[in-house]
Amino acid sequence: METACRNAKIVGVTPHTLRHTFASCLVMAGVDLRTAQDLGGWKDLKMVQRYAHLSPAHKTEAVERMLERKTGEASGQQERKSLRFSLHTREQSS
Repeated sequence: METACRNAKIVGVTPHTLRHTFASCLVMAGVDLRTAQDLGGWKDLKMVQRYAHLSPAHKTEAVERMLERKTGEASGQQERKSLRFSLHTREQSS
């Protein structure tokens, strides 16, 4: 793994990093937590939740999908723009 990272000019990647990425990708792809738990070999769901991080873009898209269902495509445009700005601003400040 060290050789691959060096060749790719990537620093700070460990097997632990890959576990986080694997869990996050599974969950953001819509895989349920129980399946992610089994695939990653975690003993309980709390560990899957600890490993699976949702990207800011994924969270924004989830809220946008909810708004589209609730308000319809045309009437939700301004709300989504405002929410996207709000979520983006919040993520940058944390």
